[in-house]
Amino acid sequence: SSEGSEDSEVCGAGGDVEKCFDTIPSDIAHWTLRALGMNERIVRPLEGFYKNLSSRLLLDGAVGPARHRQRGAFQGDPLAMLKLNAFMAPVAWSIFAIPGVRYWQYCGDPLIIARTRHGPIRVQEAVSLLERFLLICRQNASAKKSYAFTASSHQREEIASTRFFKGFIPVHNAHRVLGAHAHFTRAHIRGTHTERLSFGTRRARIIGRAPIPPGSKQEMVAAAAIPEALYGVQITPLPAAEVRSLRHAALAAFWGHGRRGRAEE
Repeated sequence: SSEGSEDSEVCGAGGDVEKCFDTIPSDIAHWTLRALGMNERIVRPLEGFYKNLSSRLLLDGAVGPARHRQRGAFQGDPLAMLKLNAFMAPVAWSIFAIPGVRYWQYCGDPLIIARTRHGPIRVQEAVSLLERFLLICRQNASAKKSYAFTASSHQREEIASTRFFKGFIPVHNAHRVLGAHAHFTRAHIRGTHTERLSFGTRRARIIGRAPIPPGSKQEMVAAAAIPEALYGVQITPLPAAEVRSLRHAALAAFWGHGRRGRAEE
């Protein structure tokens, strides 16, 4: 179809729901859990826990009066993610019904991607739907903390007109997505992946100079230097020179500078 043809360009928008867990409306979340089929033996105690919950405000050492909480979910609660997923399910299904549009959300970070001939229009439709849903549930988001993107220069002007919570969403060529630095165009942009590689290389060099046994150095480099450098960067092309620097620093920490060449062989 014209909505999802292979030569269609990819564009989208992402954002950040402010204080997402703290503003979940408990009554809607518990109702949705029931509607999705969760057993009453789980929903009823969960509902009772949050109904009887109170909190106090601590300010400059002074404790305020107890107030009954009707909103929110503790992020340490194992069921908090289930509450959030159930609560967001209706808007996710509604956005999925828009032709050529897909919707993801991790905690308070929604992501909308459209691959259609009318991508920016569909993105605006999905963003407006998300905004209406958040307003109904008395949640908020900011256009300044959101971002729009497109893989096509032809759509850049149109995607830049996307509005969200009374503001225009800024267009980014790259952005951090779930800890990874994603590029939306072919242009190379120095970003989080470069910073991580540099940080991991410095850490490996510090470990290599530490007055500790070789076995301990190997464990520290494997646990604290290489994962720190490579986590969340595999989705983008890595700069070869900085990858080589990381490799050399790790081998030097493992074997010592004098034996680095033999270890590489």
